[in-house]
Amino acid sequence: FDSLERAKMVQHVILPSNTEMKEFFPEHFIFYLPKESISGDFYWVRKVDDVTLIAVADCTGHGIPAALISMVCYNMLNTTVNQLGYQNPVNILTEVNSLVSEFMSAHHKNNIGDGMDISLCAINESRKLVKFAGAKRPIYINAKTFNKGTINEDNLRFFENEEGQKLYEIKGSNASVGGIGSNFEIQEQGFHYQKGDTIYLTSDGFADQFGGNNDKKYKTKKMKNLLLSFKDIEMKEQKQLLIKEFINWKKDKEQTDDVTVLGIK
Repeated sequence: FDSLERAKMVQHVILPSNTEMKEFFPEHFIFYLPKESISGDFYWVRKVDDVTLIAVADCTGHGIPAALISMVCYNMLNTTVNQLGYQNPVNILTEVNSLVSEFMSAHHKNNIGDGMDISLCAINESRKLVKFAGAKRPIYINAKTFNKGTINEDNLRFFENEEGQKLYEIKGSNASVGGIGSNFEIQEQGFHYQKGDTIYLTSDGFADQFGGNNDKKYKTKKMKNLLLSFKDIEMKEQKQLLIKEFINWKKDKEQTDDVTVLGIK
């Protein structure tokens, strides 16, 4: 138990501090709830010139194995941005995939499918531009009006509630970073935002949580409806509503996976 608690402290060091997050994103929230002491999920932020990079990553599984993979992936992200100077999401994830794949193959003969699903945004505040690339993870946008920019039509979806409000979803690629197979194809997608728009980056833990009256998964559709209901609510309150919804759904069931939901206004 003591060693796990120490590992938890070490892992928390890699996460951006509240001060850092507030400096980069004055209006934001993070709902971060590992299944165990340590987590396969992590969130990450870096400032490069006039671009702020923000990511939510979900490494295979949970607990100790996932936490170890998360540290590898975290280091490769840092190497790619801090040392190699990449700031474009597609270039970053392509390079991280190469580094993680090389690391895995150098340390055991067969890749057992461990990898990282990630949504990564590069936000240019002066141009009001978001560039996005995802490996098996999407990004959600709550916007009054949405300009689809350079987003491929096949990757853009929207969820509409009963009031006719829309939550936009940009899909990520079908490959995990460092996953099995050499075919890692990823697309860059960009859009302009307006003041008051909100973006959400998530791992799959919230939507995959079992619970409710019939012990079923919460599911993505239900989560989109929840995010859409947040349209005019302050970010702090959005976090409290997410926590409340998660607890009410889970009840006395075991937590299914690590949970991360990050919202930025």
